Amino acid sequence: MMPFHDAWPWALGSAIVAGVSLLLWSQAGQRGFLVAMAAALVVGVGCLLADWLVVTDREQIERLFPRLARAAETGDTETILAALDPSLEPLRGEAERALREFRPEEVRITRLDVTLEGPAEARLARAEMLIHTRGDARGVGGVSGPLSALIDLTVDLRNAGGQFLITDFEADAARPTDRRRPD
Repeated sequence: MMPFHDAWPWALGSAIVAGVSLLLWSQAGQRGFLVAMAAALVVGVGCLLADWLVVTDREQIERLFPRLARAAETGDTETILAALDPSLEPLRGEAERALREFRPEEVRITRLDVTLEGPAEARLARAEMLIHTRGDARGVGGVSGPLSALIDLTVDLRNAGGQFLITDFEADAARPTDRRRPD
């Protein structure tokens, strides 16, 4: 586990220690309990501050995909293409084609699981997610018009100079969620 990936357990533990120390100080009046309370508060606040300041690789990836979802909703292809590995031209072409064929109005990521491998300077990652999307299809799988679908997406990433770039992705066929048939 990365340090400071989630400091809330440390902060909660420090708050409990501070509370118990305050209770013991109020009962016994010994200065040591007051010092323990202050130390616990400093540790708790320090952990929260470190968690806020340090962005782990996992957090960077977890922030990347909501940003890409917003870019897809607004039609910002530049943001999406900037997240793709520039050396993989077929991947960039496939992403551009997908964005031309489907104009999403809403993209919601409901499940995101990130797995990290390798040393920090050459870290590889895999993100598996479930995406709910709604928008206008233009010939996607023989369908044109409004489309609402679930997409299982697996994305491979690599760390390139402190930034994660998408190197490959695999999407299961979109499953329509709107079962009504047009008249």
